[in-house]
Amino acid sequence: MVNFFKKLFAKKDLIDEQLSCIEGLEKDLQKAQHDLYWIKHNEHKTREESNTAKAINRELVQVMLKNNIAPQQIYETIAPFGDPDGFELCNIAEKLTRVSVIHTFSAEDNLGYFENADGFEILCWLESAAYGDIEWEIVGAYERAVQHTIRTDSEEYKQYRHTLFDEAIKKILNIDNKINKEIKTA
Repeated sequence: MVNFFKKLFAKKDLIDEQLSCIEGLEKDLQKAQHDLYWIKHNEHKTREESNTAKAINRELVQVMLKNNIAPQQIYETIAPFGDPDGFELCNIAEKLTRVSVIHTFSAEDNLGYFENADGFEILCWLESAAYGDIEWEIVGAYERAVQHTIRTDSEEYKQYRHTLFDEAIKKILNIDNKINKEIKTA
C-alpha cells in the first residue's frame, strides 16, 4: 500500500511538472502572438524608418563618392546601419569567390567553429580559402585547419575587395547602378 502511494505521489509530481511546463509554453506563445501583432500593426513605421535611413545613406554615399572615398570606407560608414553583423558582405563574398565556408571547412563547421561567428569572422575563413594559405592538421579521420592567412598583396585580391565593397554598398542601399558609374556622373 505504501508503494502505491509513493508511485501515486511521484506521478502527481510529474503531472505538476508537466503542467508547469505547459503554462510556461502558453506564456511564450502569448508573448510571440503579442510580438507578431505589434510587428503587423507597426510594419509601416519600420518600413518608413528603413526607407529614411536608406535615403540618408544614399546621400552620404553620393557625397563620399564625389570626394573619391574608397568603397571599403563607404561600406564601413554605412555598415553599422545596413549590415551590422557582416552577413551581407559575407554572402556577396561567397558569390564572388564561389567558395562555401561550410563545405571547405566542414570539420570546423561540425566542431561548431561558426556557431556564434558573425559575417566578418566567416569572411576571414572564406578569404583564406580563396586568396590565402591554409595549414591543415590530420585529426583522426579528418583534416582540421590549424592556421589560415590571406595574401592581401595580390592584385586579384585587391580587385576582389573593391568589387566586394562596391556590391555590398549597392545591396545595402538597393542601388542598381555600379558605383563606378555614379562616380563618373557625380
